[in-house]
Order: sequence, then C-alpha cells, then structure tokens
Amino acid sequence: MSISYQSFGDKRLMIDMIILNFLNETGVQIPTDVTMRGDIERFVSQAYRKFFVREPSAFEKWYVSDLIRKDVDVTPELVYYGFMTSNEYRHY
Repeated sequence: MSISYQSFGDKRLMIDMIILNFLNETGVQIPTDVTMRGDIERFVSQAYRKFFVREPSAFEKWYVSDLIRKDVDVTPELVYYGFMTSNEYRHY
C-alpha cells in the first residue's frame, strides 16, 4: 500500500478513494439515515466528537444540521465522508 501511495501522482485523490472504499466496507458502523434525521443535532455533535475530538461551535452545529435538514439526499455516509476528507481531520 505504501508503494502504491508513493507512486500515485494525486495523493488527495488516492486518499479520497481509500476513504470511499472504507465507508462502503461491510462492518463499518455508520448511523442509519433514520437515526441521523431522528435527532440531527445529536448526530452532528457525535460526528464532531468522533472525527475532530471536540464539540462543534454553535455555528458549525447549526450549519451542518441545517444542511442535513434541507437536503434529503444528504446521507450519514456523505456527512462522514465530508468530515474524513476535511483539512481539520487530515491535520490530526
């Protein structure tokens, strides 16, 4: 895997592909859409704690919650993908 990563030109693309593959693996525990939409604010807070090891600011919580609430096509997998490909997550 290390050799493949080093030989690939676009490292971010390679990392994104690895993350997408990981999120589609069986056994990965991701909340269901029903669970996420049942308590959006709780889902967002848990995602921030899981990926960033911190609580979201009031604005972050509102923004992500509002995005989920307004777009039925936003799934838990997409939210997790967004967190896992963010600069803050990659920093840690």
